[in-house]
Amino acid sequence: MKIVYCAIPTKELDRQDEIMLFVINQGCVPFNPHLAFPRKYFEEGKIGRSKTMELCKCSIYWCDEFWYFGKSEGTDIEMQKAKALGMTIKILN
Repeated sequence: MKIVYCAIPTKELDRQDEIMLFVINQGCVPFNPHLAFPRKYFEEGKIGRSKTMELCKCSIYWCDEFWYFGKSEGTDIEMQKAKALGMTIKILN
C-alpha cells in the first residue's frame, strides 16, 4: 500500500475524518500531519510553527505520494517540498 501525505489546511480540519476515509478507500495509508503533530502542542505550543513546518516537511520523505486537499500557507510550503522530491502530487480540493 502507498503511504499518502494528506496536506489539509487548518480551515478544513472539520473534514479530516472524511479525507482520511477517502484515502483509505483509495487503497492507501493516510499520513495526517495534524494528527501526528497536534496543533496545541506543536504549532501553538512550545515547539512553534517554524519547527512544526520543518517536522511536516521531513515527514513527506516517509510518504509515497502527496495529496493536496486545499490551499493555505502551510500546504503550499509542503507542496513545494513534495515537488522538490519529485513526488506524485494529486490536487483534491
